[in-house]
Formats: sequence, C-alpha cells, structure tokens
Amino acid sequence: MWLTQLLARNEQCFPGRVAVIDDDRRVTWRELARRVHNLAGGLAKCGVRRGDRVAVLSGDRAEVVEAYFALGRLGAVVVPLTAGEFAAAARKAQLAAVLGEQALLAGIGESGPAFRLAFEDPLFGELAELSHDGTLPEVAADDLAAILYGSVHAKGVVVDHRSIKDIALGWLAVAEPSKAMVFASCRPLSHGSVVLSLAYLAAGATLVLAGGADADQVITKLAEHSATHVWLTPRQLTELLHAGAFHDGTLPRLSEVVYGGAPMPVEVYRQVATRFHGRFRQVYGTAEAGGPVATLGPSEHPVVDAFAPPLPEALPVGRVIPGMSARFVDADGVTLPPGSAGELCVRGDGAMRGYWNDPAATAEATLDGWVRTGDFGHVDEAGYLYLGGPPC
Repeated sequence: MWLTQLLARNEQCFPGRVAVIDDDRRVTWRELARRVHNLAGGLAKCGVRRGDRVAVLSGDRAEVVEAYFALGRLGAVVVPLTAGEFAAAARKAQLAAVLGEQALLAGIGESGPAFRLAFEDPLFGELAELSHDGTLPEVAADDLAAILYGSVHAKGVVVDHRSIKDIALGWLAVAEPSKAMVFASCRPLSHGSVVLSLAYLAAGATLVLAGGADADQVITKLAEHSATHVWLTPRQLTELLHAGAFHDGTLPRLSEVVYGGAPMPVEVYRQVATRFHGRFRQVYGTAEAGGPVATLGPSEHPVVDAFAPPLPEALPVGRVIPGMSARFVDADGVTLPPGSAGELCVRGDGAMRGYWNDPAATAEATLDGWVRTGDFGHVDEAGYLYLGGPPC
C-alpha cells in the first residue's frame, strides 16, 4: 500500500530529516514512521478494524498527519470533519471511532461513536510511543481510504488508496517537488489539500503546518521555518500581501506560491506579482475528482512588468495533470468543441468511486464514467481550461 511504502522509503532514505513542523514541534521521518506503526497497532488493540470509518476532528497539527498514516496502515477509512459537519456525517458514515482535539470532541455532545480519543489524552501518546504485538492487515489498492464531506454538500465522496496514489503521482510529475523543499500549507489537511501535501512529502520535502487564520502569524511561521513554497487561497494571498509578506527581505527563501480553492482575481495577481518575483502555480481540483485536476505552471503565468503586454481579463486554471482527462459538455452530455461553454467533466484513476451509500446521487454526478464537476467554462485550442464562460 502506497502510504506505507512512502513512509518506509523516506524513513530509510531521510531518517533524520524533518518531515513535519507544527509550531515548535519537529517530527523526523524516523520518528514519524515509528509513531505511525505504533499508533496503528495501538488503535487495533482498541478495536479499530480494517474498513471501519474513523472521523478526525481537528485543526492542523502533527497528530493529524500521524493519525492519517496510522489509519491508512490499519486499513481504516479516514473521515476528516469539521465540527459543523460532524452530526450529519456521523449518522451517514456510521463511524466506529473519532480522533481529534479535546475541545472539538467536547463540542459534539453525545452524537457519534462511543470510542473517542483526544490528541491531548495521555492514551494517544502512549499508543504512539509504545510498540504493540500483533500483525496488521494487508491493505489493497482498491480498499477505501477516505470519505470526504464538505460545506458544499453533505454527500460523502469515497476515494480508495489507488486514487490517492494516482493523484499524488500526477502532481509529482508536474510540480517536481524535492527533499530540499519546505512546503508550508495554509489550507486544512482535508480533501485535496491532503493529496497535495502527500505529494510533497513523498519527495521527502518538509511539511510546515502554517495555519491560515492570521496573516501575521503565517508570515512569522514562513520566515521562522524558511519556507520555500506556500499553499493557500487567493484570499489568503491577498491578506499576506496587505500584511507585508512580500516586502523585500521578509521571506527570503520563498520561491513559489501555490494557490487554489477559488479563482485568482487578475488584479490580485498583478499586485502580488509586482512585489513577489518568484514562481506562481495554480491548482484546480474537486473532492469528486480526488483532488487536483489541472495546474497552471510557473512558465504559463503572465509576466508583470513595465514592458510586458496587458494582463488578460481572466487566468485559465491550467491544463490537466497526468492521469486526468477533461471535457466540457452541453445540457445533453454532448462533448463541446474548444471555445464553447459548458459543464466541465473529468475522468481519471484518481476520481471518486462514488458517494457513500448514495447510488442515486452518484448516478446524478457522473456521466458515462466521467465526473460532473458542476463548474462551467470552456477549453481553448491549447488545452487550457477556463472557468466562468466562453472566450470573448
């Protein structure tokens, strides 16, 4: 199983390198591999079994990374949730357990499973630190890995281990991360952000959990941990700009801004590109597609200087990553030619297997093996995807 192979490989190749930074805590690959193995065995002793749905209710912290890897090693199904999503998802997913922050667990009341384990509980630390006897199950590529809920709808997107691997490898092929990178994530460790972070971790890069609610704190973390890459939304990018992140010398090691989650306003791009002279990379994806679908790479972003041509009215979201296909269709599901506006449909090995226990919704969201994204736009002759309508 790829997640276990990733962890074992990086433990062997980079044992003393830092894998995850969470404020003052630095977790090496050796430590992460040990804690994940122990935690998987400990959760098994507590009754968590292969195929069980286990919610993770937490902000971004190192324990979330440990829990994701451990549950994957155990063959359990990760269900990342916010407090607002918990009640409905707990009923639909038939959760066997929930892990998370003490304050958030206290807020869910009596709803959900009886087995609850807070990251702050001494038992969690004991499970991760103490070795456990017993054999863990073999996990297959087509075993379920996660059920993803979101604020847009209450349907659970089902993805398997093969999906996570294929999407992560597709991103590895276009972004070419390396072990020298320090990848700071300002996005929650859920949905497509997990796959993106896994791709950088697979290359041996260091993952910095930078938060994202407070721009000044994010800037401090990026500077303190010498981040080379940052992953955020256009709104967060605007907040960093206004907080002075791109003044000369503030973030000397930052070389690439990776953004997604919403369209990039051209004026915001112009303002940031005027101050930040590194690289930009856009990510477009959906939970139903398994994560990233398309990317607009650094060389495909327009130059911003006094001698460059005027910026376009809108930036494309990019071209599909390896392993993904895209087409736009009309109301009857007929594929449209370049330049004609329609609904974007995507297909690939990384796409969802369907919605959890909801065949009717799955049928509505798919079209002859393609996933309907609900996003509208067009593709040009060069394969660039534009969202929002046809070209002028």
